[in-house]
Amino acid sequence: MLAAVACYDSTRSSTTITVPRVLSLVFQSGNSTPPPPQISAVGGIRTVRVIGGYEGAACAAPRGAAHLDGSLVRLDVEPAVANPPCDAARVVYSYDATLRGLESGDYTLEVYHRVDPAIEPILVRRVLITVQ
Repeated sequence: MLAAVACYDSTRSSTTITVPRVLSLVFQSGNSTPPPPQISAVGGIRTVRVIGGYEGAACAAPRGAAHLDGSLVRLDVEPAVANPPCDAARVVYSYDATLRGLESGDYTLEVYHRVDPAIEPILVRRVLITVQ
């Protein structure tokens, strides 16, 4: 859903429409052999793409969530299942995340990983990104 607010100024002959930014995320993951060497991020046209590796439970692939707060973009990667019903076996997943809906400009991207829901997420990457 997209909300628009129109403001009319009787002293001018134009109307200003303000539309809040809506950030969307496309997140894909799979088993990776070998794992990606590091998390990489690149800005594009109204997008940021993040490719990385995540070590987690063998029965709980990761999911992503994106948040935008001013010029700070945050990507959270965590298990799709809060308490995986499997043993302690760990595997490495690769993920490819595309964040869409950003305006042109410079952003700070922070990527957090959470393996255990009882533990705070860990900042694994912070980088300045330019979006066109």
